[in-house]
This record gives sequence, C-alpha cells and structure tokens, in this order.
Amino acid sequence: MSIGLPTADQVKAASRHGVTMVMTVVGTMATLKIISGGDAAALQSSLDQISHGAAELLAGVTALSVAVSGAYAAISANPLWQLLRGSKAVSADPKLAASVPESTQKEMVKATDALPTTAAVVSTLAPDIPSPTVVAPEQAVIKS
Repeated sequence: MSIGLPTADQVKAASRHGVTMVMTVVGTMATLKIISGGDAAALQSSLDQISHGAAELLAGVTALSVAVSGAYAAISANPLWQLLRGSKAVSADPKLAASVPESTQKEMVKATDALPTTAAVVSTLAPDIPSPTVVAPEQAVIKS
C-alpha cells in the first residue's frame, strides 16, 4: 500500500474537522467566561480570514504550478533542447554513440553544422560531411 497526496475531499473533511475543533474550543472558552463574546466573535472572524487566505494561497500555487508545468513541457519538447540534452548524455557516456546508427549520426552532425552560431562540430564523420566547420577529433583545437 502506498501513501499518496490527499484528495480534495479529504482536505475539505480535515478542514471541517479542524474548524469545528477550534470553534468548539472558542465556544467553550466563551461559555466558561474565559473570553468575552466579542473576543469569540473576533477569533471567529480571524479564523475566517485565515481560511480565506489559505484558500487564496492554494489557488495561487495551483495556477502557478500549471503555468510552470506548461512552460517546462514547452521547453522540453523543443527539438533544440532535446538535442542539447542528448549531446550532453552522449558526451558523458561515449558508449551511447555506438548504439546510434551512422545515418542518424550524420543527420545530427549536419543539423548541428547548420545552426547559425556553430563554430565547429567535432565528429569522426568529418570525412563524410564536406563542411569547413565539421572537423575530425584530431583536428579539433580547444581554446581556453
């Protein structure tokens, strides 16, 4: 059995029980003359303000999470972002490149070469792709 987030009905039920408990304590204190009726009314008003504020906060967080998740989905679906994530994974583990067919590698090198700000593309496929920016690893110059 796994424990997940509470459902909306569970949150509402817990809120009702919490409000009932607090108001029972306030009512009992007012009945026993520990606090005055005006203080009890002020406490009830404060509790209403707190619950309204919590509801507004929850609504704001929900709207923000929807906007953030939409933005993340749009960014992660971007082909350039996927290319960058893939190239980072391949550079971290070169064995991954061995599992990619050469035709796909050629297409990726050509696509990278076509980017407007590409200074150089280092690839073992350099002899197969005629371009001044596509160079073999032994021709690569790292500037520091």
